[in-house]
This record gives sequence, structure tokens and C-alpha cells, in this order.
Amino acid sequence: MGELVTKLGLDWRLLLAQVVNFGILVAVLTWAVYKPLLKVMAERRGKIERGLSDAEKAAQQLKEFEGFKQEQLTAFKRQADAILAEASRLSDATKKEAAARATEQAAKIVQQAKVAIAAEKEQMLRDLQGELSDVVVAAAAKVIPGNLSSEQHRRLVEQAAGAITGQTK
Repeated sequence: MGELVTKLGLDWRLLLAQVVNFGILVAVLTWAVYKPLLKVMAERRGKIERGLSDAEKAAQQLKEFEGFKQEQLTAFKRQADAILAEASRLSDATKKEAAARATEQAAKIVQQAKVAIAAEKEQMLRDLQGELSDVVVAAAAKVIPGNLSSEQHRRLVEQAAGAITGQTK
């Protein structure tokens, strides 16, 4: 083997020095570069893993929130529908109540009008009877001789007025 090394032009001392230098270089690079580089890579790997797990958690929370939001929207829609139904029911009840009150007031007004008309009719009949009595007295005074007393005239007038109006006294 020594012959092979000399034929190739290699010096074993120089080769040994280069192997030692290479070993020292590997040791220095391992200590100064490789270990810090592995440490930095491990930290980055941890950060990336934490980022991925945080992203998964955020995605899970987003799904949960979407489900919660959907449930809340459904609940709010049900409440809104219930409120609208109640408002509609109250509106219908109020309309019916107002219509009933209006009908009742109209009936009262009609009744009051009937009472007022009846009272007015009675008053008109009384006024008419009084005027008729005066007319009859005046006519009777002209037709009947003047020897009747005013009391007799009055009775005759009342009898005539009663006969005309359909009342007897």
C-alpha cells in the first residue's frame, strides 16, 4: 500500500495533517454552526407546529361560533315571529274592540236620537194641542153665542181638542 501511495504522489504526513485539519474543521463547524443551526431549526419547527395547532383551534372555534350564531339567529327568528304573531293578535283584538265600541256608540246615538225625536214629537203635539185649543176657542167664540161662560168654553175646547188628537180627558 505504501507503494501505491508513493506512485499516486501522496505524502502520508501531509495526508495525516489534512485528516487532522479536516477533523478540527468538522469539530469547529459542529460546535459553531451545526448545533446553533439545529437549535434554530428546532425553534422554528416548534413555532410552526404551534402556529398550525393554533390555526386548527381557530378553525374549530370558528366552526363552533358559526353553529352558535346559526342557533342564535334561529332563536331570534322564532322570537321575532312570536312577537309579530302577538302584535297581529293584539291588533285584531283592538280592531274588533274598536268596532264593537263604535257599534255600541252608534246604537246609543240612534237610541238617543229616537228618544230626542219622541220628546220633540211630544213637545210638538203639546204645542199643537195648545195652538189648536186657542184656534178652537176662537172659532167657538164666533160660532157659539156669547152667553157661555169662559169655563164652559174651555171644556168644549178641550173636548174638541181631545177628539181631534185622539185623547179624552
